[in-house]
Amino acid sequence: MSDILYDLWYEREYQDRSDTCLRIGIFSSREDAMKAMESLKSKPGFSSFTEGFEIHEIAVGRISWEGGFTTRYFERTESFDKEAVDLPV
Repeated sequence: MSDILYDLWYEREYQDRSDTCLRIGIFSSREDAMKAMESLKSKPGFSSFTEGFEIHEIAVGRISWEGGFTTRYFERTESFDKEAVDLPV
């Protein structure tokens, strides 16, 4: 087995409601993740925004964010006081 896994997500941002963020599955190869993604693109919900799929590589046995993280705040919109994003140190 490889030391890399492939994490398939579906994300869609909205202006008027909570965003959609779905973990579809973790796969042992990029090809399997791509096959899963292609099989979902015609399904309800996914078909209206096929650009929402993302595949992230995961290194097995490696610690992420080893240096910690910092939070950066910035003004968002009238309906949100502030938005925040966490970034590696």
